[in-house]
Amino acid sequence: MIINPNGKVTIVFLLICVLLLTSCAANYKAIKPEPEAMQHELNTGDKVRILTKSGKILTFEVVEITEDAIKGASQEILLSDVEEIKKLETGTEEKASRKAAFNKYILPMVLIGAGAIALVVVISKEGFGQ
Repeated sequence: MIINPNGKVTIVFLLICVLLLTSCAANYKAIKPEPEAMQHELNTGDKVRILTKSGKILTFEVVEITEDAIKGASQEILLSDVEEIKKLETGTEEKASRKAAFNKYILPMVLIGAGAIALVVVISKEGFGQ
């Protein structure tokens, strides 16, 4: 905690931590480039970003999923050519992801920060350590 010379706790440090933590939330879900995982995780209409083994990045909406390929409106990528698949979140999924990230990371940090502030205030009022 950062304390001013007059004994008051600065909230700026806590706010910076909260802002940094909120900027780290991901808006995609990584999927293994295997037929079973794709059949379970992907549906037609999902938006995906694919990194091929040659380093090419493609983003498109899934039209069809087969045993050996994933197809978009104007492309077909063989699973053997895929390095990584990310399912991009949209609308409701993105909101749910942000809420989960808030509950998992931000809320505990805010509660810990509030507890630390309360502890410093109590210690400074009671004069402990003097």
